[in-house]
Amino acid sequence: MRFHTISDWLACLSGCPLDETYLCHVMLLTHNLHFAYAGASPMRFPDIGVQKGDSLLITGESGCGKTTLLHLLAGLLTPQQGSVLLGGKALERMAAAERDRWRGRQIGLVFQQPHFVRSLTVRENWMAAAWCAGLPVERSVLDELADRLELRHVLDRPPHTLSAGEKQRASIARAMVNQPALLLADEPTSALDDRRCAQVVELLKREASAASAALIIVTHDARVREHFARELALAPPSMEHLTPPSAAHLNPPSMEHLNPPSAAHLNPPSAAHLNPPSAAT
Repeated sequence: MRFHTISDWLACLSGCPLDETYLCHVMLLTHNLHFAYAGASPMRFPDIGVQKGDSLLITGESGCGKTTLLHLLAGLLTPQQGSVLLGGKALERMAAAERDRWRGRQIGLVFQQPHFVRSLTVRENWMAAAWCAGLPVERSVLDELADRLELRHVLDRPPHTLSAGEKQRASIARAMVNQPALLLADEPTSALDDRRCAQVVELLKREASAASAALIIVTHDARVREHFARELALAPPSMEHLTPPSAAHLNPPSMEHLNPPSAAHLNPPSAAHLNPPSAAT
């Protein structure tokens, strides 16, 4: 079943401790999400509810579907079953263009590896985030982000000239340009040392708080746990389809046909016919 409005959700959630007051303040709700890649076993994800200003950590082993879930929450993938309700709208019910624009206005995405348009400056990359969402460029917001993230000195430089730390901060700033209601970060600390890990997590929390946005971080990095009061641990991937077959047919084949033949026929021939001729001749 899919839902288009909060009323639909209320009908589904009757008898659940969630009430209409909660749902009016909620930013993100998911229900009964299923997704499967071609040729792979289907993944089913727990239901999620996140209010404005909340922080949620999603953890799990490699292959459990963390990034897939993040892409479903962002509307980058469409569930084969279930619903994602973001800001009161069901993402899977939208046309692609409408969903892209809604994502641009409501969601800030921070990927594991920063992605920029190389031909644009840092400032222009930030401005492009507003243009693509059909929003005006708020220069005061750009200036505030640049100061808060200590990036004013790189605004007019191409992204490839920035250090790794500057690129990551610039990526976070671009995600916050449109002052989104939801900030999603995919493995933002996996390649960082302990000190930088803590700094990036606190930076994400600070930026989300400044915009009154909900924050969801998806990671397998156990160091991030101490920074979050709420964690959703995804179950490890099912191994049923990887169960090895019975070992019976793995027994080595009989070696009988490899037994050496009787050595009888290998006896050398009689040497009688090799005796030299009689000397009488």
